[in-house]
Amino acid sequence: MILIAIVLPLVAFVAYIYTWHKKKRKSLYNQLNNLIDQNPRYKLMKDAMEIMAQNETSDDKVPGAYGEFGYDATNPIPTKGIPGRMAYLATLRTEDGVKVEYSRKGHTRSENVNHPIDMYEIRENGERICMLYLCPYYKENSAIAPKGFKLLSTE
Repeated sequence: MILIAIVLPLVAFVAYIYTWHKKKRKSLYNQLNNLIDQNPRYKLMKDAMEIMAQNETSDDKVPGAYGEFGYDATNPIPTKGIPGRMAYLATLRTEDGVKVEYSRKGHTRSENVNHPIDMYEIRENGERICMLYLCPYYKENSAIAPKGFKLLSTE
């Protein structure tokens, strides 16, 4: 009886803390989105991108895309605006689980994609691995990683 009187409140307390923590936890996308919303210049740019981002993905890819996913400008990785692009790259890992470094190298266009496509140099421990192409004008982030990579959960 004494054991129940001690264990039951302890279990209830742990359950309460777990539920509270789960509610407070936000996805990486939401955290980045909130940071952008705090800067009027970036918020205006984000709002404009959301207006332009009326495109749906098809199986997490750009409809009508061809070529190697992520590696060719004709088959860019679709993301949901700047926060989505940042969240996608922040969760990108090598197949061995190593976090990659990345830097934007500009943008390009492709005849089969209606929006600018961002070019990102991907590095591991300072060494260049490849160039990846991302297009931030879609309603959702792709859940697919390019060949040779994997994605971590954003939660």
